[in-house]
Amino acid sequence: MKLLMRDEAKGREHTIFVTIFSALMVMLAIVVMLMASATAISGVTLQLDENAVDILDKQVENRAGYIQDQLQQAQELTDLSTYINETAQQMLDDETLSLKTLDSSSSDSLPLLLAAAFVTACFGCVLIFRPSLQVQLMGRLLGVSLILDAILNTITMLTTVKIIRSQRAAEKEVPCV
Repeated sequence: MKLLMRDEAKGREHTIFVTIFSALMVMLAIVVMLMASATAISGVTLQLDENAVDILDKQVENRAGYIQDQLQQAQELTDLSTYINETAQQMLDDETLSLKTLDSSSSDSLPLLLAAAFVTACFGCVLIFRPSLQVQLMGRLLGVSLILDAILNTITMLTTVKIIRSQRAAEKEVPCV
């Protein structure tokens, strides 16, 4: 059952839906024109542009802070390397370690080799757990490689010391003829 309204002036019949729908569309058009004119007059678009610039400035500040933190962490690693170099130089100055005995006596170079293995392992751990976002995968692979290198250096050093000690013990047991 359709509810019809008769348009007396034109002599046509319309449904109530068409009459209500057309009135709502006219109201919607008026509201859209009012909103557009209010937006243009109030300067909202200018404020939005200023807000976008402010947000961009804040992002730049945040990224600058992040990069600064990364550089400070790299400086801390440089400080560790400087500490190892100074310790090695102090051992050379105190004659706890000499460059002449590094080749012939592995037990004398044990602290230096352990320090080198420790530094390599530290660099590996830092690269695994704190890589930069751009080269995350490469940093992790390099970190694993450095840790494995540190383990290999430690094993090689300990094995060499063990072999040298056994050779010295064998030399002391063999009488000279």
